[in-house]
Amino acid sequence: MTDKKKAFSNDNTKKGLGYDYQKLIALEYCLNSKPNENIWLECYGDVSSKIDTVEIKHHIDNHNLTSNSTDVWKTLKNYAVEYESVADYENLILHSTSSILEDSIFYDWNNNSSKLKYSKLKSHLPAETIKDFKVKFFEIEEEKALKILSRFKIYSDEPKISEKWLNLKDHATFTVIRETLKEGALVSCYGYITKKAIENSNLWQININDFKSDIRYIIQNFVDNGIPFPVVNKSDISETELQKRQFIFIDKIKKIGLKNQDQALAVEDFMKANLSAEKLLRISPPICDNLDLYDNNVERSLIDGKRSNSYDLTKEDLNLAKANIASRKTYFDLIKQEPNQIIGVRDTQKYYRNGRIHQTLEISNISLEYLESEL
Repeated sequence: MTDKKKAFSNDNTKKGLGYDYQKLIALEYCLNSKPNENIWLECYGDVSSKIDTVEIKHHIDNHNLTSNSTDVWKTLKNYAVEYESVADYENLILHSTSSILEDSIFYDWNNNSSKLKYSKLKSHLPAETIKDFKVKFFEIEEEKALKILSRFKIYSDEPKISEKWLNLKDHATFTVIRETLKEGALVSCYGYITKKAIENSNLWQININDFKSDIRYIIQNFVDNGIPFPVVNKSDISETELQKRQFIFIDKIKKIGLKNQDQALAVEDFMKANLSAEKLLRISPPICDNLDLYDNNVERSLIDGKRSNSYDLTKEDLNLAKANIASRKTYFDLIKQEPNQIIGVRDTQKYYRNGRIHQTLEISNISLEYLESEL
């Protein structure tokens, strides 16, 4: 007796893959979204953002969008029936794995004017399968139909589900993860999308701020030792840049009596840290959240250090040697400490932490001098 069994004729695997594909598109939107946005599934289209509403059609086998394609005509009918719901979207998108041949009225669709699109649809003699869809679409006023058509885009020949999965594994978000661990990380992120439907079956919504925060910790579980810190050497910076002294942070450290040599080292660390940050962001753009967290911790250390050295000062000490000594102690205590590591990065160099101290002084109202309100 063989172990092989024939699948029942009502096997829904292919249909299920359509829903899986939809969630992958939603995940891609989430990965590419900016802070303070939301992504919805099955609420205002298959997938939608603030400006896009997307209908998603996945076909396992080769498939064409012909002039009588139900995928297109049904989508247009839905937009007409739900006109008030879709009118404010900038983009009405049909995302399809199908191809469009030259004999289809939908060929080169996105390059046609809305009036030409309207004319092609109007003059087309429909098959029985799409006749009712056409009738419904043309029941709305021409002005509204033209507005829909001006925003309706067809993205054809989109990757099928297996290819889309591989493409997402190469997304910049997963750059910090070893190749052998990317599959697991993507599975976890994909599961995050599904979990949001379980949490609230009435509103399948992903808040991007929550998503970015949660995904950062998910990914951390798959990071081995982190990406190597991109070291910048003094020789990587031009002598002209190193000689610059037109910085706010230089003015601040001058006021507490730092010598020229220390000022030069401060500029060097500042320049090298900025270059390393740029390299990190090119390697892995999502690491910007970790860099922001690092900067926040640097700022807090600066504030705490300054506060701890203020206890022996009085108002009479302000702008005098004793206050400057306390300020210099705060500064040197900080730059002599071993640096914290950037999350997801290994071997963070001391110059990076010191450079970010100077960056904090450059862009904030924090000074090294003591004010009366701080005593």
